Amino acid sequence: MSFAPVEGDAGVQRVEWIPTDKLERMLLRERELRLSEKTQREYEIEEAKESMDGGPQVTIRLQETVVREFFPKASKEVWDLALYALRTAAHAYPSHPRIPHIPFQVKFNRMRKGNLRRWDIAPDV
Repeated sequence: MSFAPVEGDAGVQRVEWIPTDKLERMLLRERELRLSEKTQREYEIEEAKESMDGGPQVTIRLQETVVREFFPKASKEVWDLALYALRTAAHAYPSHPRIPHIPFQVKFNRMRKGNLRRWDIAPDV
């Protein structure tokens, strides 16, 4: 079995040895953990620090937890590829009927600096 990713629908590499039904379950578990009170508190704490480093670290730990749950005895190579598959699923399978719609954080990404910079004039909306 080859673990190498192959070209996906949107030019994103797919990890095809993970069946799409398992990838769906991984994405649903990630969403469940992201929405948990514990994780939301962690994000709030990191947001309050006004640092761009903390929020992504919360997400990394959360995704690593999901991969450990689904691949408990896997090698580092398998874990790394499973993390990649989890992180790129919506873009690797854009025409799949469910996968692109599960990771809501793709649509509602709150961990970004935004378009405005210091001294920019905010648009009047």
